[in-house]
Amino acid sequence: MTNERRTLIALFLSGLILLGWSLYMSKYGPKPVPKSPPASPASAAPADTTTRPPISPTPVVPTTATPDQEKKIIVETDRFRAVFSTRGASLESYRLKGYKGLEEGGVELVPKGQKALSFMIPLGKDTLDLSGVTFRCEADSIRLGAGGPPAEAVFVAPLSEGLSLEEKLRFSSGEFGFGVEMSLRAPHDAPLGRDCIADWRTALVSTEKNKKEDQRYFGAVALLGTAVHTEREGGLRKGPQTFTGEIGWAGMRTKYFLACLIPEGGGTSFEARRTPDGQATARLAVPWKESRSVRYRAFLGPLSYGVLKLYGRNLELLTESGWSWTHPLLRFFLKVLLALHRVIPNYGLVIIVFTLLVEIVLFPLTIQSLKSAKKMQKLQPRMNQIREQYKKDPARMNKETMALYQKYKVNPFGGCLPMIIQMPVFITLYSLFKDTFELRGAAFAFWLTDLSQPDRFYVLPILMGVSQFFQSKLSGMASDPRQKQMTYMMPVMMTVMFIFYNFPSGLTLYWFTKNLLSIAENYFVHIQAEREEALAENR
Repeated sequence: MTNERRTLIALFLSGLILLGWSLYMSKYGPKPVPKSPPASPASAAPADTTTRPPISPTPVVPTTATPDQEKKIIVETDRFRAVFSTRGASLESYRLKGYKGLEEGGVELVPKGQKALSFMIPLGKDTLDLSGVTFRCEADSIRLGAGGPPAEAVFVAPLSEGLSLEEKLRFSSGEFGFGVEMSLRAPHDAPLGRDCIADWRTALVSTEKNKKEDQRYFGAVALLGTAVHTEREGGLRKGPQTFTGEIGWAGMRTKYFLACLIPEGGGTSFEARRTPDGQATARLAVPWKESRSVRYRAFLGPLSYGVLKLYGRNLELLTESGWSWTHPLLRFFLKVLLALHRVIPNYGLVIIVFTLLVEIVLFPLTIQSLKSAKKMQKLQPRMNQIREQYKKDPARMNKETMALYQKYKVNPFGGCLPMIIQMPVFITLYSLFKDTFELRGAAFAFWLTDLSQPDRFYVLPILMGVSQFFQSKLSGMASDPRQKQMTYMMPVMMTVMFIFYNFPSGLTLYWFTKNLLSIAENYFVHIQAEREEALAENR
């Protein structure tokens, strides 16, 4: 086996091992110890990721100062349909429109029978839990059409003598979620704590048919300084985890959806807790302003790069998955896919065109690699003679081999560069096609109804393996008896890997298209080489 072929195989197998290790560790590996992200220059103090007591260390008093009957307020916009309860001014239902869910009518994010998003107010030695307070709200329902003016729902509750709370929710058409403004009226000498504590109370509901895969992404998330931190359920079994410092936002996520609070001016601490049903949820402490009010933006919507980018505050960082060194390439590829999709409505065709663009960029390197392989193939008889002649003198064998390379201007490693470039591309595209919201439910044709999921009939992986075989055969591997086994082993290895690891069909489509283009490139080099030989003979 030539040094070039050994290098190629070593590089390829190394890439497969790295990818397999990444998949194994992401699924079964130990959870990394949280690290402090770098705080921005404007931060008063860096985020402290050490375990601390919960946000509310003082006794929580369930306040029930107003015995009025509970009332439901329905809010419907062009983006969602939500149901709020006057009990705790909490959110009982939030159904996104325009997305396919497990039930008719869109994607529900709040678990049935649960109440999400209530507040707690530290007051003296106690912490008032507002989830049990029955507020008053004049509105019965709010309906906003596309382009309609904003609307508000105002919840008011007297908590005790001289102490009352107003929670104002603001809704706008075309937006995911709503604005929240909390205003507290209290005597100046009231022992009011520094922060208002927002409590999501519940995790989000699973939105995908493959609930096991969806729940692997469940977690409490927050922007600590300039980095995203995620707490999974497994890391909270010993108790809540509290982080202090500059908190940009906090909430929960699933594979494709997010619910988070974005406080105006930032928060001071974030606490990840484990719910009774074994999921992670979040609390966020935000300091009161001098007017004894706080403002938030409650975002409940898709983990779509384009959507999150509009809301700022680095929310789009949540769309980055995989190794951190792949993130710049991931962002670039995603922007290219989205740009292509603005012109081509079918994401399957987008992937095919994207593959063609990648091959065009790599074409000079690929042609150089193929020509180098052809030259190496022609030199095989002479190299075999050198090996046989100097088999007892390795130093002389290497010297004569290098002289042969120089004479015919052959680089034994000329075919390595395209493979080195392809492996980061492959690893990045795996994360892109598996986790990108835009590919959720994106159909191509026939049985390929979701490019983010594996081909359930294994047709595409098998076609990919067959094309890999012909690509290897045409590259000349089969002509060398020592490399002939690789012609059969490589396609089988690739097919088994794509099926065993449940690679998304979008990635399989990319690799299948790449193989077809590689076959065409091999054929082009073969025809060109025959023409050059014919011209040389005529001379």
